[in-house]
Amino acid sequence: MCGVDIFFNQSVQLESPNVIRSIYYGDLFEGDYFVAPKFMPAPDDYFTNMAANKILEEIELKGRRISDHQKLVYCLSDFLVASSATKTGLICWPSSSNNFPSGSAYTKTIAQTVRAALIKHGYLFKYQEQCQALGLARVYLVNRDMIDTELTFVRHGIGPAVSVREAKEVFLGRKVKGKDLPRSQFMPDIELLENQVKAINKVNEKHRLVSDWGDEFFYSKRIFNNGSLQVGGRLYGDWQSYNEEERLGMTIDGERVCEIDLKACYLQICNALIGPGTYLGQDPYQEISYIQKARNDDERASRRKLIKRLISAYLCKDGTEIGRFPKGEEKERNPETGRLRTVSIQEEFGLGAEIKHRDLMQCIFDAYPFLQNKDQMGCDLTFIESQIMIEAISNMVAGDLPAFPMHDCLIVRKRDKDVAIKFIQESMHKAIGMVFDMDYSYLCGDGSKVNQYAEINMDYVDRKSMELIDDLDVYEVIEDY
Repeated sequence: MCGVDIFFNQSVQLESPNVIRSIYYGDLFEGDYFVAPKFMPAPDDYFTNMAANKILEEIELKGRRISDHQKLVYCLSDFLVASSATKTGLICWPSSSNNFPSGSAYTKTIAQTVRAALIKHGYLFKYQEQCQALGLARVYLVNRDMIDTELTFVRHGIGPAVSVREAKEVFLGRKVKGKDLPRSQFMPDIELLENQVKAINKVNEKHRLVSDWGDEFFYSKRIFNNGSLQVGGRLYGDWQSYNEEERLGMTIDGERVCEIDLKACYLQICNALIGPGTYLGQDPYQEISYIQKARNDDERASRRKLIKRLISAYLCKDGTEIGRFPKGEEKERNPETGRLRTVSIQEEFGLGAEIKHRDLMQCIFDAYPFLQNKDQMGCDLTFIESQIMIEAISNMVAGDLPAFPMHDCLIVRKRDKDVAIKFIQESMHKAIGMVFDMDYSYLCGDGSKVNQYAEINMDYVDRKSMELIDDLDVYEVIEDY
């Protein structure tokens, strides 16, 4: 199990909540913590277990069976963690069916029952109704005066190891994630995938990923999309919400971690499947003329990030038109209406009217003409990437070596770096018939960051690519922004 100490302290000064101002709806507030099925009292902490059961008694809830009562304890634990974690006293507590897929620690009915009892007995207050137009969930106010003890909780790791979602839906003009589909639709294939993820979680639970602030992680879940076991398939875990600097500061078994990154992963996979399959260099993006013409390092980094975004949108999103920039990823609220607005790519990257999407895509096609044949690929790029990573992780945990996925990166103990690189290269070659560059990063004792390229296994390289690698000049690692 994964531990995190939670302390309730009435002397902590609450911060002011974030206010969304709107001429239509007035001033609305955002909750800063979402209750989700994750926690349980630490098994060896008698005081926390007694406190949780006492609160359930006070709010007049008791399960008919031991298993039913345990679900109530799990749900209450999630509320108590939220009560401590919130910096403003305002929390959100979603209770739609999609928040409680099959295999969760408890159902939405239990969540609604516990929440109603907490409200009835003064532990929680309704503070603000949901505002769908502004994308705001219902907000509740925690009564901290009712919670004045020091408690310890741990992540229980209960939940579906694999889920398959419907295609995204459009709701009020915004795309929202699809609902989880019944597991039975994908039997027996999904059972094999579940066992694979459970084996990964079992080893990672013994060798937990620990943050500088004492939080610990081990549980991951594999998510497929568009109602298919051949689309998506990445592993997701709570540690993925932290930035690279924070992740590199984490430890496994008290040892510093190393993060291994697959360079230009989607481009490289396309090169293998519909391109010449030859070596593209340590940073393929540098072959694109728009990046080469950058006037300084900052501009080069910005242009590289833009080109990477355009390639990803072109390869992965249906209906991307040449001549039209894809939708931006950043959001901001209109200061008058309070409505969320998507910041365009042109705004984000400061592109003038003279910079056309068609021209940028032509620069990409000039460097890599095979990308124009993406429709010949016949498979999902994210799925192939996930297969590469899953197989490498499975090989790691088979030897009791922990490995934590970060999309197209892998977090391992620094001393396991070479073994992890070997397994990734093996799974690359198996999936796409070639290998491509990776780099790895770690922190030194003084906190400075080291970036180095991984050595390519020449057993997996054809003669033409071998000559290109031999002629390659060594240069500083370019961050994969």
